[in-house]
Amino acid sequence: MTDRKLTVAVLMGGRATEHDISLKSGTMVVGALDRAKYDVVPVQIRRDGVWLLPNAPLTGDTAWLPQSEEQASSGGTLPDPMAAAKRSASRDIARPMPAEEIVRRGIDVVIVALHGRYGEDGSVQGMLDTLGLPYTGSGVLGSALAMDKVRAKSLIAFAGLRTPAWMVVHEPAWRDDR
Repeated sequence: MTDRKLTVAVLMGGRATEHDISLKSGTMVVGALDRAKYDVVPVQIRRDGVWLLPNAPLTGDTAWLPQSEEQASSGGTLPDPMAAAKRSASRDIARPMPAEEIVRRGIDVVIVALHGRYGEDGSVQGMLDTLGLPYTGSGVLGSALAMDKVRAKSLIAFAGLRTPAWMVVHEPAWRDDR
């Protein structure tokens, strides 16, 4: 058994319409991780797909807040929320980096706190598999199927599992005859 702390990346934000709720989810996860056991790397993915990684993992009592929409649209970086407490000049604690940078950071596991498309649909899971990084949640196929409700229900029914009655309604048909 080693005393080495695990380095945990938390992916949040993203390009999906669920961006804001993902930031809230990710921020809660970052805040809940025990810094005595884990070095935490909050990874914020902006709406434009740019990844923001901290310059160093969060350890001890280091606080973290996601980048504001104003900063995201201007391409700014995350302010250091501890700067006022330290009574020192503000410094950048995160900067845009390629997603592959998380491999060079020595990440042991990734917690996926992304929601919707590009987060729960298997896309980021495929990328993490390609990078060789273990992550929480379902793999590529399970994630993709769960996002495609029609295919998921079809497979469930095909497997002989009982499921409530359901039907597919395409948008044009819905518009014509609700």
